[in-house]
Amino acid sequence: MSFAFPKKLRLKGYATIQEIFKKGEKKLFFPLAFHFLVCQNTEILIGASKKAGNSVFRNRVKRQIREVVRHSDLMSLKLRCAVIFLKKKKLENGCPKYINQANIQQSIDNFISFMNEKKF
Repeated sequence: MSFAFPKKLRLKGYATIQEIFKKGEKKLFFPLAFHFLVCQNTEILIGASKKAGNSVFRNRVKRQIREVVRHSDLMSLKLRCAVIFLKKKKLENGCPKYINQANIQQSIDNFISFMNEKKF
């Protein structure tokens, strides 16, 4: 059994990504922002701005988000989604104190329940 994030679920293509940001909706569940567009197949993009921190921190957060998404019901929703990690100014020992696996899990669960309420 592979524990990797499935390649068929990765959102690729400049035009597709631009379509999500221009035509799609945005919902914020701190510390994550979700840009989404309802469609037939599920594709997910996970990103973090350089403003979020250094590359080590950004890559760590993206790995955590990927892990939570892989175990969640987000993949069963029929939408193209861009999950963006947001920057927070409060730092504790060079690392934001609000970021951990539980906060990421809660944000993704809130987004899934929001999407289920909208009944797409």
